[in-house]
This record gives sequence, C-alpha cells and structure tokens, in this order.
Amino acid sequence: MNMSRAVGLFLVCAVVIVACGNGSTELGDNQTATSQVWEQLAPSPLSPRANALGVWNGSEVLVMGGEPRAWCPPNADCIERGFAQLTDGAAFDPITGSWRTISPAPLPLAGYLEAVIVSDALYVLVRPTGRPEGDGGFLRFLFKENRWERLPAPAEEGWYRLVGTADAVVAFPETHEIEARPDLIFNSVTETWTELPPDPLSPSFGRTMAVVGDGLYLFADDLVANPGSVKPSLARVARLNLPTGEWERRADSEILGTWKSVTSGSSIVFPWSGEADGGEINNWGRSYPYGGIYDTQTNTWSLLPEPSREGMFEVAGVLAPDQAAYVSETGSVLELVQSTWITIPELPDAANAFSRTVVAAGTDLFVFGGEVWTGGNGSVLDDAYVWRPLP
Repeated sequence: MNMSRAVGLFLVCAVVIVACGNGSTELGDNQTATSQVWEQLAPSPLSPRANALGVWNGSEVLVMGGEPRAWCPPNADCIERGFAQLTDGAAFDPITGSWRTISPAPLPLAGYLEAVIVSDALYVLVRPTGRPEGDGGFLRFLFKENRWERLPAPAEEGWYRLVGTADAVVAFPETHEIEARPDLIFNSVTETWTELPPDPLSPSFGRTMAVVGDGLYLFADDLVANPGSVKPSLARVARLNLPTGEWERRADSEILGTWKSVTSGSSIVFPWSGEADGGEINNWGRSYPYGGIYDTQTNTWSLLPEPSREGMFEVAGVLAPDQAAYVSETGSVLELVQSTWITIPELPDAANAFSRTVVAAGTDLFVFGGEVWTGGNGSVLDDAYVWRPLP
C-alpha cells in the first residue's frame, strides 16, 4: 500500500479535533497576541512516538498508541511502514502533574481512527489497514475500570466518522458520492447498530454532524456534478430530534467549509479562514467565506471575526470560557468571548516537528510526542507540554 504523507497527516488531524490549518500569513490588528508560554511536563512512562491518539476525559489526558519510528518525510510518497503501531498508553493528571500507565488496547491505535467519549467511556473506530497486527474494529475503553472491550463494528467501518450524543455513538459517512450509506446509531446497552431515519439533505457530500442538547445537526453540501464549478457548494443544515427520530430543515448557510466543527454552548463553529469566489472560470460573482458560526437557538448564521489583513491563515482551534478544541499546536485560536484571534506561542522544540498528539484539556492545550526530520533522518519525540491561554 502506498500512502502520501499529506493524506496521512489529514487523517490524523481529522481524528483529533475540528479542522486542519490551510496556509498561513501575517495577521493584523484584529489578532490578539498572548504572552503565555509553554510549560514542559514531567516525563511520561511512554516511549517516544508520533501520531498517538489523545483524549481528555474531564480529569486526565490519555495518550494511546502511536508510531514508534519516523518513517515518511513531509510531502513524500512512502512505501508502507515496516513496523507495528503501538497499543500501550498512559494518563496524565494535570492537578498532580503525574502520569500513570493504562491498559494496552487490543488493536494498534494510530492514523486511521475515529474517537468519541460518551458518558464514562471512550469509543474508538479503528479503520482497516490490511496489516496482520490488526484489521480494524470498534473498541470501548472504560475509564473507571481501566479496561478495553471489543464491540460489533458498523459495516464498512472504514467509511464512517463518529459523533457522540449524551448516551449513544452515531456513525455517519462523509459523502454519498460512491454509495449512499445510512447513518447509524450504536446502543451501548444492547451493543447493536441501527439505522437512523433518512435525512432530508441526501444525497450529499462534505457531511459532518454535531450534537447540541437533544438535537443531532447535519451539515452537508448538495451532491451535484462538478461541485463548485458553476455555483458555490454551500452548506445546508438539518436537525434530527433524537428522542422522536424526526428531521427538520434549518437555515441554509453561505459558507463553504463545513467538514469539521466545534460545539460551544448553543453555537456550532466552523473555524476556517479565508474565502473563495470560484476563480476566473465560472466565477460566482462574489466571495464566500469558508468558516462561520451557526446558532442552534436562533437558527441563524454569522461570520467569523476576520484579521485586518486579507488572506488565509492557520486556524489551530476555538476557545470558550470553559472549554476549547484544538487541532494544532501552532497558529491562531478563535477566542469566542472577545471574538478575536489569539496567537499560540512557539514551542521550545518547534523546529521541523509535526505529527504531535494535540488534546484540549478543558481550555488548556496539551501536546505530546511528534517527529522531527533533519537532513533526511527522522526521529520521534516523547516530550509533553501544556499551554494555558486562560488564567
């Protein structure tokens, strides 16, 4: 199997949270700089690694699996890795500043993953890789019991992404371009998957879901030939009432980038910078932003605050008073209260490092491991850092 480094990095970003950055430029007066610095944490019991799965369960940061060696330089096409991915893990307590080991997973955890937390458990969908050490599956990790369980996987697990409700896991395909696969919901008591009612936006592509209260919100673009060539592919919205199983159409948007989102209170935020107008051929007559904010209470859309300079920049996450979501350790964070951008300070070992594990621990940004390439030689890291943007 051949895999490009670019594709691999996108999949890792998709696992962790929200949205990957899409270019960078110097920002102007509308960006708020921060004097906060990174704090290096105590050494962990884990070996150096990159692309590990990281989650926050409300009291600890869990780091699991990963790749024990650097095997593919940036922007390179590489032959399949020649090593087994890792299964071990450890948990970090930010109050005590200490680490503890946790039970190893029954499958390797790196790269092709979807993970959500529901109640007191972590659910992980491991996509098939065709390698002998593990061919995909659906796992549950019980935090209090420190125990992994294998669960029935949805059919064609490689095509599904996950979102968690208050008491269930929803699996949904990102696109209907190849086949209109159904949306599924997993009952944790009966350990069975059932189909959700067909949504009113199908068939569609660029599908993503978010949960607010008892509503499951679907954002998707029309599935048309050559999307975006004649007119912009703008996000539409539908809401599934989870208790009743009934769908309703909601207000259409005028934004382009709905493939990842962050939920904060009643708002669903798509933190993508920049805009597009269709180019010289089939120009749309105006520019449309990639990002925006949807208010589930008022059923209205609003624009993201823009920096004073034009152009796209790297979006690293979204920060609210009591929670955050991060996808990168570099770039700018949208601070929702002041509606402004915060610059993340540079890590001490930031030179040429990537494929780190990035976790939102409350409002803090936790980073572990990663890999570095120098002169054609790659190595993996085991350092852990935290950045605290709020007092």
